[in-house]
Amino acid sequence: MSTGSHAPDAHTEDHAADAHATDEQAVDEHDGDEHGHDEPALGPVDVPAWAAAVGGILIGVAVAFCFALATAPT
Repeated sequence: MSTGSHAPDAHTEDHAADAHATDEQAVDEHDGDEHGHDEPALGPVDVPAWAAAVGGILIGVAVAFCFALATAPT
C-alpha cells in the first residue's frame, strides 16, 4: 500500500481558485446588466391566425362531444 498523498498542494489549489475568480470578474465586467437592455417590440396581433386557432379548438370540442353522444349507452 502506498503512503503518498494525491491531494493537491496549497499552491496549486490557490492558483486554480485565483484563475476562476479572475474569469468570473472578466465575464461580469464585459456582460454588464443583462436586464438593462431594451426588449424588442412585439409585432401586431395576427387576428385571422388567432381566430383560426380558437375556431379549431371549438370544432375539436364539438367533435369530442359528438363522439361522447354517439358512444353513450342508451
